[in-house]
Amino acid sequence: TQSTWGNDAVHCKPKFTVKLIKPSGKSLLYHCSFSVDALPTAEEEAAAVEETADSLASNYVVESMEVGAQPNYFVGADLMDDKLYENCMQLLLDRKLGAQFEYELLQFCDNEERSLYIHFMSHMK
Repeated sequence: TQSTWGNDAVHCKPKFTVKLIKPSGKSLLYHCSFSVDALPTAEEEAAAVEETADSLASNYVVESMEVGAQPNYFVGADLMDDKLYENCMQLLLDRKLGAQFEYELLQFCDNEERSLYIHFMSHMK
């Protein structure tokens, strides 16, 4: 998890994996992360969620995709053509992994990181 510390704020940009399983048991794993650009303020995040409720936010990316049942069978996002990458993102969006999911994940991670920091600091006294 990458964190930014300042002004008593903790902002996390976790890496995460989404596993989609078909009824046949076959699966695809999407390894995702957030952009390393500057984090928006809480107000900007809330506004972005309202504006882009049906789309993926711009700082949410798929780093790679792999087939779950076949070890070492994966493709990095930099090797995907634009159409395949757009289809991957649309597949995630169809499963409600859009701006609202991103906002909730970041809020959860920020709160967890803050809680761990407070716990750590309270034991340093």
